[in-house]
Amino acid sequence: MKLRSVLDSPCGLRWCIDELPLASSVTRRRLLDQALYTHSQAIRLAYQAVARYEQALQQAPKSWAERMHAKLCNLKDLSGSLERIAGGITLEDTELFEIKLLEILAREVQALLQETGLDFDLPCELEQVRKWLDPDDTGVATFYIYDSYSPVLTDMRKQLRAMPEGEERTELMGASLLEEARIRERLTRLLLPAVQPLRETVAMLADADLNLAKAWMMQQRNWVIPSFAEGNEAALEEFWHPQIAALLEEQGRTYQPVSLTYGDRPLLIIGSNMGGKTVVLKSLALCQYLFQAAIPLPVKQARMRVFESVYLCQGDGQDFVSGMSSFSAEMLRINEALLAVRRGEQALVLVDEPARSTNPVEGTALVEALLQVMGGLCPAMVLTTHYDLRSEAFRRMKVRGLADGKMNYALVEAPYDEVPHEALAVAAHLQLDSEWIATAQNRLKNNR
Repeated sequence: MKLRSVLDSPCGLRWCIDELPLASSVTRRRLLDQALYTHSQAIRLAYQAVARYEQALQQAPKSWAERMHAKLCNLKDLSGSLERIAGGITLEDTELFEIKLLEILAREVQALLQETGLDFDLPCELEQVRKWLDPDDTGVATFYIYDSYSPVLTDMRKQLRAMPEGEERTELMGASLLEEARIRERLTRLLLPAVQPLRETVAMLADADLNLAKAWMMQQRNWVIPSFAEGNEAALEEFWHPQIAALLEEQGRTYQPVSLTYGDRPLLIIGSNMGGKTVVLKSLALCQYLFQAAIPLPVKQARMRVFESVYLCQGDGQDFVSGMSSFSAEMLRINEALLAVRRGEQALVLVDEPARSTNPVEGTALVEALLQVMGGLCPAMVLTTHYDLRSEAFRRMKVRGLADGKMNYALVEAPYDEVPHEALAVAAHLQLDSEWIATAQNRLKNNR
């Protein structure tokens, strides 16, 4: 599964990708076309590269990162020209010029990286590309059909400079253009063995751009490289949702990070509305996607495990395109996750208040059954609910809730005999109509 396929997940992944300070559109396209890693060793190696860049950022002067970014802004997509070479189609001067620029850019980036001790071993074929496209060894970032490509062309150009306008000059001009075309054809043939090395060079430069952007996020945003869980239990300590945190900061408010362990058996999170349960699930999905793209995480520290897939099941309102009710659409999403784990898929399943749009008797039965069925198949499930579920087959946690007139979003263990009654407290905190609240409180007392 490519990162592009989950970019618009409601967890906020697109916002985070947009925040990466990538220098080139080539890099963004390469990142989005990258398959999410499903093997821990591949993630380790990718994170090790990010760590090396982060260390380089720490040691290098600020101008180094700025120079790197400025250079990488010149990285262009040469896939079309390289395909033309492979197909035997003669390149135009502008295409030969862009290939020459790529070789120059690669050497300049290599020199910058070597200033900080970072390895950047370019394909050896690039040296030959440089000789072909810069036969006079000028090192100048320009290209044209040089005289040195052909003694015949050199002689023609000398004659043209001295020859007056007329039919003879026109014929000689035509002959010189044919000679230039033969040279372009020959250069295109010469470049054929370098097509794959040139593709590798573009990829290497894009990876350098991406690693630099990831390292910047670590330094400037305090995102971190996680460790790996030794067993099934993953843990996030003081994690936050960066998009929501940014919105709160704009409002002069502060985001409260929370901590959570999950993955060894189903986890039920209970608590009132406004308790941040939905944000917790979105943040878990976001961190999992970032982890499997080897992007640092918005956490203080973390132990992560690899999953084959992530299912974030949320009631998003009615599906007007398909004509489904919110309940139908929600049930189908959950069923998709259930079918996947039945097939043996290692999945992280995150379900936000399932069956909340139906009557509480049937809703409770559906959620209890889901926990029972899914719990035996997928211990890595986190589910939020308002319903009173007390089975010891799953862990129960709750949002700490209102304290001293302020919402505390910390997650704490919830005893199995505890039923959450916080809706009225939240309603009172919102300063709703006093008679409405008082009447509801009296009815609640009478029903106990």
